[in-house]
Amino acid sequence: MFSTRFHRFFSLVAGCFLILLVAACGGSPAPAVSQTPGSSGSPATVSTSTATIGSTPGAQATPVSMPPTQTSCPLPLTSGRAAVMSPLVLGSHPNVVYIFNQLTSTAGSGFAELKRYDVVTGSKTVIVHLPGVIITEAQVSNDGQWILFNSLTPADSEIQMVRMDGAGLQTLLCVLPTTLHSILWSADHSMIVYSAQSVSFLENVYLMNMTTGVVQPEIVQNNTASMGFEARSWLDNTRVYLVGVPNPATPLPVRSLYLLDTKLGPNQPISNLHQVISPTQPQYCWSYDNAYTTTKLVTSQCTVTFPAGSTKSGIQQGPSMINTQPTTGGSSQNLYNIQNLAVAEVRLLGSISLLLTVENHNYGSAISVNSSQNGLWKMNTDGTGLTRLTTVSENQESNLNRFSQYPWSNISTNGTLYAVQVTDLVSKTPKTTLFFGPVSGGNPTSFAFANTYAGTVEVAGWTTM
Repeated sequence: MFSTRFHRFFSLVAGCFLILLVAACGGSPAPAVSQTPGSSGSPATVSTSTATIGSTPGAQATPVSMPPTQTSCPLPLTSGRAAVMSPLVLGSHPNVVYIFNQLTSTAGSGFAELKRYDVVTGSKTVIVHLPGVIITEAQVSNDGQWILFNSLTPADSEIQMVRMDGAGLQTLLCVLPTTLHSILWSADHSMIVYSAQSVSFLENVYLMNMTTGVVQPEIVQNNTASMGFEARSWLDNTRVYLVGVPNPATPLPVRSLYLLDTKLGPNQPISNLHQVISPTQPQYCWSYDNAYTTTKLVTSQCTVTFPAGSTKSGIQQGPSMINTQPTTGGSSQNLYNIQNLAVAEVRLLGSISLLLTVENHNYGSAISVNSSQNGLWKMNTDGTGLTRLTTVSENQESNLNRFSQYPWSNISTNGTLYAVQVTDLVSKTPKTTLFFGPVSGGNPTSFAFANTYAGTVEVAGWTTM
């Protein structure tokens, strides 16, 4: 989903990190994470012993030695470094990979971790631990062996990667702090596309070759341009979906979806971009996904209204439409209409089914909205079989992976399990909780959470170990 919620999250993380230098966010925060599943009301079905690399019970991955890697920034800044990759033979247990950021004291100490959770044994493994850093936008590689992520430090924003067993930590690119985001790794591991802010906060798009480390500008405009672009997902190994992002000085009401063809070379004019979707609703109320191996795009759009007494975010509810269309645009075919529910996200599960989140919200206004059906749902791509998978409380919000839309970003590699994030919107002690559960239906299980004012947790994707 493209959403103002993502930008609220990113701004919160960036702001907390800057404050981290002198004081942790919110004074003296409580511990950010609990090791006890089921604490959010879901049944505890697994244990939660914490393990270190190489000691996870039941782990079956075969380590392979890594050549030397570098964690210093390539110089000059904004120049890239070629990735160093050595294969890892994975095991058979489904593992959820996730981000955990902890802000720990008024003295400003804190750390970030990439962790994995073995759904068979219930054990947690710290893949990498980075003091004084905030990790965001982590994503798992197509083969499940690597994690690419954005590290926010006081001095810069860094594209880094690490192997699933914790080996081979390396820094591929550094730019000015908090300006780097929307990092996306192509499925064949050959390219990284990312967005970086100019001095006027305009979003520009760049492409990095993983083999050579060469960085080239794709869409870079004058600082006074009315609209920049964020990378959102790869259609294939050369074409990328972008979302139009208004220049803060010249806001636009709705963000559209475009297709960038990297084969056309560097420094492309925006006239090269092909518009795929032109929605009629604000960006937090529309979504899309492509199955990567198919020629179809699934889209969703809910309804935002601004009645008297609502906040500037309005009231989000039904009716909603789910449509399909060609991946490069064209006429759409209606798949499903939902009269009373706001479909906020859609994600394809291959070619026969999809996940969707229902998010009816009043966003803090006094206007009553029926949120009893909010949560994660599943349906077939022919419009049948609508099935509820999770139930959330009023003033809670469900999100699938915020940073990557590949199937393994949300679903286990065998297609049987999902991972979802639930965040409190209105609470004196808000927290974010991560759950996994069976795609076939049944009770979800919580496996990690963070107190919002003390840290963050985010799903990165699935692998096997």
